[in-house]
Amino acid sequence: MPNTKESGKNAESTKGKCAKFSSFIGDLWRNSSCLIDGKGPLLLYGVSAFVLLFVFILGASFSNANVFSFKQQGDVVEVRQGHFGPIGMGLVGRFTDIHLPTDDTGKTIVSDTCTRKQAYPVLFRYYLSQADQALNVQDTPNLQQVETLLRKAESYALTDDDQQDIIVRNNGIRFLAGIGKVNLALVKNTKEDLKAARGCLSQMKKFAITPAVQQQLIKEQLAAVESAR
Repeated sequence: MPNTKESGKNAESTKGKCAKFSSFIGDLWRNSSCLIDGKGPLLLYGVSAFVLLFVFILGASFSNANVFSFKQQGDVVEVRQGHFGPIGMGLVGRFTDIHLPTDDTGKTIVSDTCTRKQAYPVLFRYYLSQADQALNVQDTPNLQQVETLLRKAESYALTDDDQQDIIVRNNGIRFLAGIGKVNLALVKNTKEDLKAARGCLSQMKKFAITPAVQQQLIKEQLAAVESAR
């Protein structure tokens, strides 16, 4: 697991910062006529230059935020992403089991930096793999941990297939959580709990990943609930 704060924050915060920049520039441009009236062309040139400067900064910020760095340090790969600003990079994480990005031909990228298109699939697959490992354990899986890993993976999803992978796993988590609630209701064996269990089983049908197997499990659980009345 990476030794860092939640790495999806960089990806999630970029849109918000961009919206603030755009809103500021829009307000400035809409109000520029009020500032210019009676002040002559000098102020017009000044305001125009100021707007152009912010447009340049915004473009540079977008460009820098799409730059990633993967550096091998022994058994650890340190990943950094450009800040949403003209310069600077922030730590995404330090990973011990992650593949380096590849170019369109499948060759490992050996330069210091790579693009968002090259870096996102690497980070997506890493967090998705970590979620699968946390889910496929002998003991009861930590569903909260799995959900956290899936949220991180989702922040690096680029394609519809990536999104579908997240949906399938989230449905699996909801199904497992539902089974846990039903089992708890059977243990309590109260009228209210059994009623809630029947409602839960009804909802679980739409979360079945392997319909034949899980639908049969739902039937068995429903039979157990009905026999407990």
